[in-house]
Amino acid sequence: MFKKKNLVILVLFVIVIMMSVGFAVLSTTLNINGVSNVKGQTWDIHFANIDIAEGSVIATKEANIVNDKATLVEYEITLEKPGDFYEFTVDAVNDGTLDAKVTSVALSGIEGYEDYLKYEVTYDNDDEIAMNDKLDADTSKKYKVRIEYREDIETPIQDDTTFNLVFAVTYNQAD
Repeated sequence: MFKKKNLVILVLFVIVIMMSVGFAVLSTTLNINGVSNVKGQTWDIHFANIDIAEGSVIATKEANIVNDKATLVEYEITLEKPGDFYEFTVDAVNDGTLDAKVTSVALSGIEGYEDYLKYEVTYDNDDEIAMNDKLDADTSKKYKVRIEYREDIETPIQDDTTFNLVFAVTYNQAD
């Protein structure tokens, strides 16, 4: 029985050694050497350079970029008679490293007076702004915002009304 026990131990020992050698033969070491640099990306889309058009009515509150909302302009005007207008241009600037696209354009403040006023935004060359228009990194585009008391109105607005207006553009990262 002692010999049988020694033989089983010897066989088990040989099996363990063979498994160790087999593992060592089948194992490999993979070394990867190299240098990689990752450049940080920045997001910086904002409005700049508001320029009021000649002939515009005098604003109660001039068009002004809201500091904590870099792509939002607020202003306040009174349009007294048909043909009166207020117009300005503003630069949309991408000082970041990521391309952007337009996801929404908002013009607000004329609720209830849509039949009397024409309120629109275009690029400064009068091209329409479309959703997903790109604003590439390190570039800018100029928007033209105009609100006008329509001249084709048969019955003018009866009361003096001051309009608190907002123009805003929302951007997302371009694909």
